[in-house]
Amino acid sequence: MNKVLFSSNRMDWETPQDLFDKLDKEFHFDLDPCANDDNHKCQTYFTPDQDGLQQDWGECTVFCNPPYGREIGKWVEKCATHDGIAVMLIPARTDTRWFHKWIYNRNNAEIRFIPGRLKFGGALNAAPFPSMIVVFSNRTEFKFEPVNIHFPNTECLSGSMTITKDDPKYKRFEQAFESESHLIERISQKINLLNEMIKHEWGEDGNKDG
Repeated sequence: MNKVLFSSNRMDWETPQDLFDKLDKEFHFDLDPCANDDNHKCQTYFTPDQDGLQQDWGECTVFCNPPYGREIGKWVEKCATHDGIAVMLIPARTDTRWFHKWIYNRNNAEIRFIPGRLKFGGALNAAPFPSMIVVFSNRTEFKFEPVNIHFPNTECLSGSMTITKDDPKYKRFEQAFESESHLIERISQKINLLNEMIKHEWGEDGNKDG
């Protein structure tokens, strides 16, 4: 396996134009904060030298395909706390801290997993990782249920299936997205139970009677 493909060495994954067009038809973007003079998707955009993380986005409707390096969590936080609507195209890394802190089970976030692997602009082959669209909105008229997971079909992103807590499939997703903290909690409970059993068998001082 080529480890470079799964590393953060490459950060610039240009958005496929057809994917952007479908999203733009739905959201009508007016700011691209992660762009350059050659690949920007909106008339208003910020280049790396301008550093979109440090800019005021106002209440713009933002399309954000951030650098996929170690600072991706900062971009997710920026979008999650944006005053308007921010739509992100990012790797579907559900095991990361930024996913659990800013995306999963948040009522201002909608998740749309993209089937298969995207072929990013200028690439000869599909990406070595799955992708997802995350829609953030802090506008009061545009809120989501805490669990609102969409699977867009390959033809149109607006065609999707919502999985609610009443759906039998929900349990599988809940298990799949279970954070490390839940596992640690269960281990801690087992350790406490084992300690109680040892105390019962050996006594508080660790010396077994008899």
